[in-house]
Amino acid sequence: METWLQERNATMEENQKMRDFLGKQPEPPSWIILVVIFNVLVAGVVQAGLFGLLRTKLREKLGKGKDFKVLLKDALIWGFCPCCASIQEARVVDELNGVHVACCCRLEQTGGNLLVGAATAVAK
Repeated sequence: METWLQERNATMEENQKMRDFLGKQPEPPSWIILVVIFNVLVAGVVQAGLFGLLRTKLREKLGKGKDFKVLLKDALIWGFCPCCASIQEARVVDELNGVHVACCCRLEQTGGNLLVGAATAVAK
């Protein structure tokens, strides 16, 4: 019983030492925080611009036309909801290729035009 209490007290002392040590850590300078935020924002803007441009090119290939408003809208969509944009583009391309993802990994051929070639599967 005494060894358990001794171990518990030693652990509590170690925890207190760690809390004291962590409490004395200096905060990072504000310029480092600003640099990190700036880099994240720049990366987001570059991603939105690049993928928005590619989305506009896909729209142009499908015959929807191209203008500045559409490019800006596509960049905003990619900037604020990249998951939704990629899913929407994948569904459009799948529909045009005549395939449909039925279950989590089962690709079904539904007919239609083949834009990029036939769907492939792993042989069992």
